[in-house]
Amino acid sequence: MRKLSSCLVFFSTLALSIVALADENAEGPHAQAAEATGGKGVEKTAGVPAATTPVEAKAVRLPTYVENWDSLAELTRSDRVVFPQVDFWISRRSYAFWELGSVSLLGGGVAAFGLFDRLANDHWTNMTKWSVAGGLSVAIVSLVVAWAISPDRNDFLNVINQWNLRHPDQPLAP
Repeated sequence: MRKLSSCLVFFSTLALSIVALADENAEGPHAQAAEATGGKGVEKTAGVPAATTPVEAKAVRLPTYVENWDSLAELTRSDRVVFPQVDFWISRRSYAFWELGSVSLLGGGVAAFGLFDRLANDHWTNMTKWSVAGGLSVAIVSLVVAWAISPDRNDFLNVINQWNLRHPDQPLAP
């Protein structure tokens, strides 16, 4: 799904840039030629009144593609409002990974201890049942907690949108 959205963003950005270039090329030479000849002998572009002067087309700045939190941190380092938010989400993501890894390892170790004790004694005791069930429960709860505290795509988009509102001349795209 992530690759599909990346491809869609790429092709839509490419299509928009082609359309922008085509508009510049279609209006630019006709408007300049009409101004040079005083509007005589040059066919007018449809929708452009003869009495108006040509408006200089601003160069359309294409958005910078941001693929992950680390590249977003590099791009937003200069902003004192947006960068602390990016830094917060990066540290939260790092904490979620560490929590998932360490607590799952602990829960898996307890479950493995109970399972090995059961294999060694060749029967289930209360201790082996509780250690296997408890270890697996801790690992599952660790997974849910890591999922709950890690940043998702909406957090990523909110930070990008805040940057785009503060810096319309340097747009970012997810």
